[in-house]
Amino acid sequence: MTAQFCRTLASLSKAGVPILMALDLLYETTSNSVMSDAIKASRQDVSEGVPLSTALSSKNLFPELAISMLGVGEETGNMDAMLSKVADFYEDEISTTVKLLTSLIEPAMIVLVGGIVASILVAMYLPMFSVFEKIR
Repeated sequence: MTAQFCRTLASLSKAGVPILMALDLLYETTSNSVMSDAIKASRQDVSEGVPLSTALSSKNLFPELAISMLGVGEETGNMDAMLSKVADFYEDEISTTVKLLTSLIEPAMIVLVGGIVASILVAMYLPMFSVFEKIR
């Protein structure tokens, strides 16, 4: 959520889209209702002269790191670069989390597939053993 917001806002900012129009576009394209409500409220605050980082921090939706980096980007006039760095960071964090979860689920999946294969083998060979016993 944070990575997508930052990446989109960075792209719009880099393309020269005014901040209020960028927030309108983000509001219209965000599928998360909590996020879109926060963007709409932040847009109202920004139109009244409040810095975007302050407006977003009051919504308690984004991590403090993202808000701090956005504030630094606003102060230095390099908001698109800072937002890109924040998006890169959170995308890497998501990737690392997915890899961790995959490595935790992998042994359970191996045991599950092994159990399925074992039950299929037992279902196939059990009737054969009973037939062999009747032949003797």
